[in-house]
Amino acid sequence: MDFLLARLSKGPITNLHLNNHPLEASALGLPESVIATVGHICQKAMNCFPGLRSAGIDILLEKGSLRPRIIEMNAQGDLIYQDIYSHNAIYGHQAEIMKRWLEAGEDGSSIRWQK
Repeated sequence: MDFLLARLSKGPITNLHLNNHPLEASALGLPESVIATVGHICQKAMNCFPGLRSAGIDILLEKGSLRPRIIEMNAQGDLIYQDIYSHNAIYGHQAEIMKRWLEAGEDGSSIRWQK
């Protein structure tokens, strides 16, 4: 996971570009086991699409149990200014992947895709 962000909304639509509010995931006070489970199910989802190197995955936590559920997966996540103006991990990682892909050749077969 390059970035984890909670999205706050007064309604069911939470997209950040629709004037909803981001919150650092650490501010939620979630148990480490929940964060680890989120990472695990996101990796499982990514593995369903061989060759996929990056995605924005929306997670819903069940009320009470905090069991994470994937509700949407996109080729690109929301534009997250908190990352762009801080560590820029998301786009930096994508640029690294593209650079290695171009250096390896057209099919990318010789690339080791490790983070």
